[in-house]
Amino acid sequence: MTKPTANPFLFWLFSFLLLGYVVVFCYASLFSHPIADDFSYASISTKEGVFTTAYQEYFRWGGRYSSNIVWLINPIKHSLLAYQLAGIATIVILFFSLWVFISALFRGVSRSRVMLSNLVVLVLFLYNMPNTAEGIYWYTGAVAYTVASALALLFFGLLIYFLRGKYILHKHVHLLVLCVWVFVVMGFNEVLSIIVVGLLFGIFLEGFTQNNYHKGAVSILFFVALGGLALLLLSPGSANRASVFTNNKDVLHSFIMASVQVLRFVTEWISVPLLLASVAYISVHRTLSEHSILFLKSFYISRWISLAMLFAVVFVSVFLPYYATGILGQHRTVNVAYLFFLLLWFLNLSVWINHYQLRAPQFSALQKWALIGVFLLSVTFTKNSYGLLTDIAYGKLKSYHTQMTERYSIIKQHQQNPNIPLEFTAIEYPPKTIFVLDIDTDSTHWLNEGYRLFYKTEEHVKLKNTP
Repeated sequence: MTKPTANPFLFWLFSFLLLGYVVVFCYASLFSHPIADDFSYASISTKEGVFTTAYQEYFRWGGRYSSNIVWLINPIKHSLLAYQLAGIATIVILFFSLWVFISALFRGVSRSRVMLSNLVVLVLFLYNMPNTAEGIYWYTGAVAYTVASALALLFFGLLIYFLRGKYILHKHVHLLVLCVWVFVVMGFNEVLSIIVVGLLFGIFLEGFTQNNYHKGAVSILFFVALGGLALLLLSPGSANRASVFTNNKDVLHSFIMASVQVLRFVTEWISVPLLLASVAYISVHRTLSEHSILFLKSFYISRWISLAMLFAVVFVSVFLPYYATGILGQHRTVNVAYLFFLLLWFLNLSVWINHYQLRAPQFSALQKWALIGVFLLSVTFTKNSYGLLTDIAYGKLKSYHTQMTERYSIIKQHQQNPNIPLEFTAIEYPPKTIFVLDIDTDSTHWLNEGYRLFYKTEEHVKLKNTP
């Protein structure tokens, strides 16, 4: 995050290497394959249509009125390539949303510096997100959580432009777009919806305490979001889904386990690359403070409230799964928390920099090279990056692709000759980066049933050498 005028070559080299890092994660998507809910949702909408089925799902299984629609238009209905490109699209959408959000927030900062900041945040997210497979390469998980989070960032970016007096066509048109946008975002998942409502509530309170000119518009957005949250949580489908789980709705157990998980994840996320980016951010903050009253006034919040917000987004992401199901289970919700944790981390830095009046450090050219070198080495050879490099180096991505292709071949042969059994070999040495889970040993398990429904076969798929 060095000024391009100070050392243009170093600036653009760093930017290019960060972009290459993102491209490698995009490359991994070309080896992804559908599993589990992908097949189920792709098949159930064929007869009744997407919107009719989504309406039925709202009353039957889940109140996620936005997710229900995007799940049912799974790209596997078109082709495997379309499914694989969806992972790349997820990263691109996240990149674009971060660009809009950071551009709106960073007043008086050059586009090149905004771009570099955007790349740094995106790389930090890919580098340390709790589960890349569920967050990027599995369509059903990616659209409901990662893409939804990106759309939320886009909403806040557009809201910042609105508060700055920059409108789409007209003030009322912009407000209408924001209302529709936040209502759609609220229908993706419970964790994201509560985080968005919480942030809007903070902006809502700030508008009244500071007598902000746009407090009326923010009030409208807050209540629209609150209505969307109620529509999500109070749906008949959500009640039906909750009834399936046992040992859930234990507040004390959920609180204790969520608190432990908060400490776990926060400890994991405060990494060497994040700390190095934080040091560089001090100079960025100083520049922003010269052009934006928000950064100068610490966003009108105390340092303790900003710190509480940092931990709150993580707590919400783990408390809700524990309360709803009794276990954490998957990390899709924590992926959401990590994205907002990153952004709130830098917000906290601004607040605490102002409090302690920290000065931007001055580095020599050699020190800048060393810091960038350590940053790049850290994000390349640890955490998710190391896992991805291992998957590539040991041929796990290609091996997984080959094994899944063999399964499709067996299904095609069975469709032509029903006497050929639908027996699959269990996936060997699955790539950690993109592999979600395999079918069950029970041929009637819902994971196996998804194949039968999607490919319209009478016989259930099963693993070889199993009952």
